[in-house]
Amino acid sequence: NEEGTVTYKVNVAKAGLYTVKFIYYALPKRNNPIAIGLKVDGKYLFDGMQEFELPRLFVDNGGVRVDGLGNELSPEQKEEHMFQEGYMVDMTGLENDPYTLALSAGEHTFTVESVAEPVAFDAIVLGKPLVYDDYATVSQGYDTSKYATMDETILIEGEDADYKSTNSLVSQYDQTDPSVSSKNGSNPYLTRINYIGGGNWSSPGQRLTWKFSVKEDGYYKIAFRYKQSLVLNGNTYRKLYIDGEVPFKEAAQVTFGYGLNWEFKEFAADDGTPYLVYLEKGDHEISLEVSLGELTNTVRELKEVVYDIGQMYRKIVMITGENPDPNRDYSLFTQIPDLEERLNNSHKVLSDLIVEADSLSEKGSSGSTSTLKNMVAVIERMLNYKYQAQTYKSSFFDNYSSL
Repeated sequence: NEEGTVTYKVNVAKAGLYTVKFIYYALPKRNNPIAIGLKVDGKYLFDGMQEFELPRLFVDNGGVRVDGLGNELSPEQKEEHMFQEGYMVDMTGLENDPYTLALSAGEHTFTVESVAEPVAFDAIVLGKPLVYDDYATVSQGYDTSKYATMDETILIEGEDADYKSTNSLVSQYDQTDPSVSSKNGSNPYLTRINYIGGGNWSSPGQRLTWKFSVKEDGYYKIAFRYKQSLVLNGNTYRKLYIDGEVPFKEAAQVTFGYGLNWEFKEFAADDGTPYLVYLEKGDHEISLEVSLGELTNTVRELKEVVYDIGQMYRKIVMITGENPDPNRDYSLFTQIPDLEERLNNSHKVLSDLIVEADSLSEKGSSGSTSTLKNMVAVIERMLNYKYQAQTYKSSFFDNYSSL
């Protein structure tokens, strides 16, 4: 109820690392994610335990809306109240997998604190860390003599998502390409809802889920028709789930490269060999969740260097004030003894991050590194012209803010 705590006694049979999974029911209120905290034996073991989120679940409230001219409009959203599962995870996405707790054998207390939004719990499950075998290992268990690779084509329209983790994930329309399919067909004069995602599907943890059925047991290929025109010369990443589980390691970071047009992508290895997933006859779910993917380490290191740059800026302002005299020598490198060392370290870290980010780009140069390059240039000028370093204060701050 957004107040108070609940404490449980837990007997851990074996010392080790454990994930924490909640089976919960989001109660009605403001439609925001559930925010809770967790203490083990009366303490937060790390900062991320003080507050983390469990998403709500949203569905289309009826079908596509139509205006008086026949143009289709996005359907309204409503919350779907049902029990669902969610792990204790890093809200920033800097950790790709759920947090793990190092627990000794014996009795412990788990105290759940209500931070925001009401919630009911069915169970709290301690489990082993999530480790995904790679496709080569998983596929060794495939029985291709018994089950065939299926030729059946199952088309799932993106705009027809069954579940969304936030009510901002509404289906939209793109009239720039007549080949973009819609379940209601295309029309050159009227808008047709024909895709979902884009700029409002970019925060780590946001998930879309589609239901589908297969007629036979067998191994199935997966392909996507997508457009990723937001991260210039870079990649975006999604974690793929089949029936709530990541089937193998490669599915934990499906890459979507930059392009101005709609493209077709088969989920396959670098050599073009398609990844297969085994599906039994009947109903299934496929989900895609926003992830930082290969950028996780880059973003983590960037966060640390930005913090240090902010600390340096505050020390500089304490000496120069907000409007430094360009003709005065403030002796910044003397008054801040470690300034040169820290600037050199930030320069190296940012330069390495530029190389790393560009290496992940399919075109070899990512537009997202322009701000990093600007910051590196400012640091170089401050190091090369130490007696004029105060004249770069504004540029230093502007690029720090952009980072």
